[in-house]
Amino acid sequence: MPDLVLASQSLGRKKLLQYLKIPFEIFPSTLKEEKINASTPEKTLQLRAKLKG
Repeated sequence: MPDLVLASQSLGRKKLLQYLKIPFEIFPSTLKEEKINASTPEKTLQLRAKLKG
């Protein structure tokens, strides 16, 4: 298994990693990110990442 796992189907990230020849796997998240908010943008990102596993 590659060291990098994307929990996103972002075409831009995929193309960038392919261009840089960085091995990765994609495991799309079913998490509804727009419904997950915390007290600050930084805490929101941390919480979303934690919930994605």
